Amino acid sequence: MTKNEERAQRSVPGAGGQPQDARDGGTRERPRRMRVATIAECAVAIALMTLAAQITVPIAIWKFTLGVLVVMLVALLFRPLPATLTYVGYILLGAIGLPVFSWAGEPGFARLVGPFGGFLYSYILAAGVGSLVCRAICRPQDRATHVRRSVVADVVALVVVALVIYAVETVHYVALGMPNAPTAGIVGALMYTTIPYIPAEAFKGVAAFFIARAVRRALPTFAER
Repeated sequence: MTKNEERAQRSVPGAGGQPQDARDGGTRERPRRMRVATIAECAVAIALMTLAAQITVPIAIWKFTLGVLVVMLVALLFRPLPATLTYVGYILLGAIGLPVFSWAGEPGFARLVGPFGGFLYSYILAAGVGSLVCRAICRPQDRATHVRRSVVADVVALVVVALVIYAVETVHYVALGMPNAPTAGIVGALMYTTIPYIPAEAFKGVAAFFIARAVRRALPTFAER
C-alpha cells in the first residue's frame, strides 16, 4: 500500500463518523488535558496549604495551624503521585524563601532544619502514603457500592497521615538533640512534638473526613480517584 493510499484510508470516517486521524488526535489530547488538570489541582492545593498555614487556632495554651487538615484532604482526594508531588512543590517553594510556611519560625530552608522542620517535610510522605492506603483498602470505583469499606478506608488513611507526620517529626526532633524538651528520653520528645497536638489533629481528621466526602459528591472527578 502506498503512502497516499494509507493517508486516504486513515481519512475514512470511523466509529462515530469521525476520520481516524481525528480520533487518534483526540486520544492523544486526553492525557495531555489530564496532565494539565493535575498540575492545576496541585497548584490549587499548594495555595490552600499556604493559606491554611497562616490560620492559627488557639486551643488551651497551644496554637495550631490548619496545614495538617489540607494534608489529610489531599491524601483522600488525590492519587498517590499527585499527592506526593503537591508537597514536594510546597516544600521546595518554602525552602527557597517564598512565604508558604506558617508565620511562626525561621523563614526558608532554616525552618526545615529547625525543631519543627520534621512536620513540614513529613507532609510529602504522609500525603502519598495516606493516599495509597486509602485506595488500597477501597478502590475508587467501589466507593458507591461498598460504603462501609469506603468509610473505613478514609478513616484509616487519616490515622496513617497523622501517624506518619508525628513519627517523622519525633525522629527529626530527637536527631536534633531535643532542644527545649521538658524531660529527657522519648517521653520528653513526645511531650514536645506529639501529645499536645492530639486533640487538634482529631478535630482536623473529623473535618477532613466530612469535607472530602462532600467534595466527592459535589465533584464526581474526585470520586473516581
